[in-house]
Amino acid sequence: MYRLTRYAVLSLLLWTLLVIPAPRAAADGWMILTHHTIQPGDTLFCIARGYGVDPWAIASQNRILKSNLIHPGAVLAIPHVPATLPPGPTCPPQSGGPACRQCTCRETYVIEMGDTLYGVSRKFDVNVRDLAACNCLADPNYIRVADSLCIP
Repeated sequence: MYRLTRYAVLSLLLWTLLVIPAPRAAADGWMILTHHTIQPGDTLFCIARGYGVDPWAIASQNRILKSNLIHPGAVLAIPHVPATLPPGPTCPPQSGGPACRQCTCRETYVIEMGDTLYGVSRKFDVNVRDLAACNCLADPNYIRVADSLCIP
């Protein structure tokens, strides 16, 4: 029988806390990027791909209990919770939202106190507009400590 040492248990706990992201509730104060009016044929995943955000965050923000039960004409608040999703159908973002672009992240950067989007763009040698578009930032002057940025 295998016996776990105190070190093994602590390592496993730390790994779990660092690797598995904690779900965030809408009460976390997500910034709303825009609103999206559901069109016939839209799904939460295609809408999420269009804005580059987490589909479960859209569901949570809009109190959708079953992701397959969305109806044309309903208006969804699109929260700022960037995510990279697997390829699939993409619903075009509707006007009024930020310039979003689906990007491949070469790495992820966690925003620290004192960071600016311009400073992060210089650190990784990326155009600040590309960085903002890949992260669907409606206001490039508004980034929050501990949020993650996709570095294209």
